[in-house]
Amino acid sequence: VEAVADPPFESGPGTGMSEDALEIKAEIDGQPHLDKMGLITVSPELVIPGDVDFNTGNISFNGNIIVKGTVKEGFKVNGASLTAQEIEGADITLTGDLNVSAGITDSQISIQGNLVARFINNSRIMAFGDLTVTKEIIDSDLCISGRCQNQGGSIMASKVSAKLGIDAGSVGTKTSSPTMLKIGTRDHLEQLFAAQEQNLATSLARSDQIKAEIATLETEEQALYEQISETATIQDRSQLALKEMKSDLAAMKAAGDDAQIQLVKSEMEKISQTAREAEKKLNTIFETQDRIARQITGLKNRLDQTEKVNMTHVREKKALKIFDKKEAPRAVLTITGTIAQNSQVAGPHTRITVKEDQSRCKIHELETREDGIRHFEMIFSDL
Repeated sequence: VEAVADPPFESGPGTGMSEDALEIKAEIDGQPHLDKMGLITVSPELVIPGDVDFNTGNISFNGNIIVKGTVKEGFKVNGASLTAQEIEGADITLTGDLNVSAGITDSQISIQGNLVARFINNSRIMAFGDLTVTKEIIDSDLCISGRCQNQGGSIMASKVSAKLGIDAGSVGTKTSSPTMLKIGTRDHLEQLFAAQEQNLATSLARSDQIKAEIATLETEEQALYEQISETATIQDRSQLALKEMKSDLAAMKAAGDDAQIQLVKSEMEKISQTAREAEKKLNTIFETQDRIARQITGLKNRLDQTEKVNMTHVREKKALKIFDKKEAPRAVLTITGTIAQNSQVAGPHTRITVKEDQSRCKIHELETREDGIRHFEMIFSDL
């Protein structure tokens, strides 16, 4: 029996975690949502009656977003889920689902849920869930951890990688660039793992840099304490000497020793000047000490924030590993129409180039063993 692993369980916006960290409760009215990283939120709803354009600006909203029109070129939408009529040249980042009535063109999409659209053209899409496209996929790069479903449509001049396999209508044409279909591969998660490793390494390096800056300032601060001690000693000795000389001066005045009085006054002025310089130096040191203390406090606050970011990256890496284990890869491609000559099909261990047009078929990666050695090959079979 495999070791038990606690699922990711994090409280996000609109929720609160109980003291024993076993319950998450809603703090606002809205739609509950669990993303693939284990973050639980309660999201309100934002309705845009028209397009996302210069009138609205970019949209960043921790909730469900409904756009009655089109997300226009150059604009960004970040949120939980998005429903829109069309997406044209936009940048979309969601922790949930994306539903597009028409299609997606010239856009960058990164979502943790499922995607439904009529068509996709010249776009790059990263998704944790399933991708359902009823019409064509053209000149696009799709990388998902779910299943690509396009039974009634066509895929042309595109690269599609789907961990749970692909259901396609027609693939490629004689005149278009070859289409690459990758089935049962973990390209999506591997890219995310690589990005998380890089992000964590960068964040840890930032923590180390801040710690080094704090250590340097603390060394300077310690040196200031030594200067304060030395300068305060000079000031104290000067004050003590002045006190003794004032007592001597009183006796000299009583004796009428004018020559000695002038010598003592001259010496007292020198000692007073030393005391004033010591006081001025102390004030400068104290100001420097206050500045360093403020810098150290600011750096420690930055370090706290960076450490929280580090923990977030560690948590997300753990969540990715748990998500990866939920469903085994499925290296199966079904074609309900025709897959054109020169189309490429790749699995986790092998790949082929289609030699001639094939209709209504299934292509899957088959593993065999011979003398303890594993062999892999792509197998064609009729539907």
